[in-house]
Amino acid sequence: MASIVQKIGLSKASVWIFAALLLTQLFLTGNYGPKSGLYDYVAPDGAQWITTHDGGQYTGCFRRDVELTSEVRNAWIGVVSDGGFELVCNGGAVGAQGYWRPTRIFQNGLTEPGQRLLGREPIVAYNFPREYQWTGHNNTKVVTLFDLRPYLKKGKNSICLELEGRSPQPEVLAFGSILTKNGQLTEIRTDGQWFAEPVPLGLGQNSWTKPLYSTSHWSRAQTSTTSRKSFVSKVPKKVYEEAFQGEWVLKDEHGGNSSYMAGFDVSEPVGGSMRITSYGDFWLWVNGERVDVKGAKGNFNAGEWDVTWSGRRP
Repeated sequence: MASIVQKIGLSKASVWIFAALLLTQLFLTGNYGPKSGLYDYVAPDGAQWITTHDGGQYTGCFRRDVELTSEVRNAWIGVVSDGGFELVCNGGAVGAQGYWRPTRIFQNGLTEPGQRLLGREPIVAYNFPREYQWTGHNNTKVVTLFDLRPYLKKGKNSICLELEGRSPQPEVLAFGSILTKNGQLTEIRTDGQWFAEPVPLGLGQNSWTKPLYSTSHWSRAQTSTTSRKSFVSKVPKKVYEEAFQGEWVLKDEHGGNSSYMAGFDVSEPVGGSMRITSYGDFWLWVNGERVDVKGAKGNFNAGEWDVTWSGRRP
């Protein structure tokens, strides 16, 4: 330590201050940057940043109604917001990016634990006074993907986004698609056709998220001049965009554990992903090596990759 201090001309006090700041950063994050590859996502043509007409409110409510002619085979949506948001479909909460204090770890309020760039919970959580003076996280660089299929039905559907920001007129950009079993394809794009109000109009805080609620008295969304259309995500390409291709394999009727194996040849693989759904606990091996989840829960059965939390995170 002494030789280093002499060479770079720093006082011992400066060195200890630097070491304290470094340790504080490590304790706050519990991880030292993304450990897995990030994927680029570009918003499709037609998707626009939107906001409300009120220049003084720090909140925004946005709604899009969709009429479907049959049951849904696959549906997904990607959401990017400059603040916090909650996604609600037909009155049911799909997921959220809670707008936490800026001194908390990035994406601390995200309900999709597997999509957090840092991947782990902080070792220690601190609260600092006068946090309103801290600059907030830049959420506009990351897109969060959600599975809409379990929430949609034949007939009228409502897709709703509620925003909260640190500046007036928070903005949001969303894009996705809905594919029904009879082949109807509906593209989801935020644009000036969405209904938007700074706060819900009518009785009941959550009534505006239900399909039967009328938005005839709502204003249309205003398109923004924000131009960002390129984002990053930890989700591999087409995981949400494409319908599930696998078929159910039933275990032995007598119960107990079951094992399944598949073999295939690949040449010069550079990456890969697998989607698995199961009625019970499962474990995965590839070429004799057990695949583990490097997350806070540490196992597949906790839904660590992309399954949402059962409720809003505290």
